[in-house]
Amino acid sequence: MPSDDVTEVLRTAESVKPQVVVMDTDVPGFRVFQMAEDIARVVDPISLLFLTSVARDGYIDEALRLRAGGMVTTTSEPNEVTAAIDSIAKRQRYFSPDVASRLVAGDRRRTGNSLRTRGSTISTREHQVLRLIAHGMSKRSIAERLGLSVKTIDNHATSIMNKLDIHDRVNLARYAFREGLAEP
Repeated sequence: MPSDDVTEVLRTAESVKPQVVVMDTDVPGFRVFQMAEDIARVVDPISLLFLTSVARDGYIDEALRLRAGGMVTTTSEPNEVTAAIDSIAKRQRYFSPDVASRLVAGDRRRTGNSLRTRGSTISTREHQVLRLIAHGMSKRSIAERLGLSVKTIDNHATSIMNKLDIHDRVNLARYAFREGLAEP
């Protein structure tokens, strides 16, 4: 989005002072989370609702970081979107079922938020293992590459599957690619 358009959006938001802003996460060339952060800076208080085509943990994490009121998928029925807007206008949270399925309770003292995504529970080492699983490597090859035992890799893989609630290697790989975790 050209900087003139961004300036105009911010100027309009500051002038109108909307109670709720609905933003689509999937607009090409648009840095939606940065724009939401900028709007929240000029309009306080503001309730943010994000629409997304896919309930990606990365998008949900960004929405949670911005203390958004909710997120619904673009496949949601219109009455669900209306219910979400009504809820967040009342300062209540609303997540469509497929988004809510990606959430787990967090440690409010540590993160300042009682919710976080399943993906955010994965450790750095588990990310390494997941990336290599996504590239089709066997547990033995992963163990050799990381200098760990096959049993340790098996334990990491089991932990990842439990945390993500994904229980086969193919869907783990799909998750890793969808979330952008499979890049070398």
